Amino acid sequence: RALLLKPDLLLMDEPLASLDARRKREILPFLDRLHRELRIPLLYVTHSLQEVAQLADHLVIMTDGQAVASGSLTDTLSRLDVALAHDRDAVTVWPATVIGHETEYQLTRVAIAGGEFSLPHIASDVGSSLRIQIQARDVSIALDPPTRSSILNILPATIDSLISDGAQTIVKLQVNDQPLLAHITHKSTVKLGLQTGMKVFAQIKGSSVLN
Repeated sequence: RALLLKPDLLLMDEPLASLDARRKREILPFLDRLHRELRIPLLYVTHSLQEVAQLADHLVIMTDGQAVASGSLTDTLSRLDVALAHDRDAVTVWPATVIGHETEYQLTRVAIAGGEFSLPHIASDVGSSLRIQIQARDVSIALDPPTRSSILNILPATIDSLISDGAQTIVKLQVNDQPLLAHITHKSTVKLGLQTGMKVFAQIKGSSVLN
């Protein structure tokens, strides 16, 4: 009904809150297409990090009615002064473009800022744009490039900043022009002597495609 009015702006206040997980998965791609294909600005209010990661371009984080952070999705999710980066389910979202498929290994290769990334096979044409979601708990750090590892995605990175949160350290890495969050133990931080500005290697154990 709202679309029939040909609106200049769509306002959505937790539109999927009353739906179960299956129905949400069915409707999220439609909302993404709505935003991309109709080019209608969308103001979307939600408590769901998954919905934010899949739909948002610009993110405003509210606490007690006040905006505490605002900026691009990727940059705002990785800010260490924002609670989302400390959450157990903290994520980084990267834009990517499909550049090829390795059918013999059931893998898809995508281009990210300044590099390549391997994903489980997805049925998308070369040149397709998508978003990759990386859980901070799936990122580990090495001082030297691993020579024998089952992890396919090992990227050179620079430590941008880090902060200890009890037994855990939240590390913000810079991979070329993209931020990347890693959650590691405080003990690992001390043993590796991690400091701001250090050159390291980010080992990304898992990732998922959002669209």
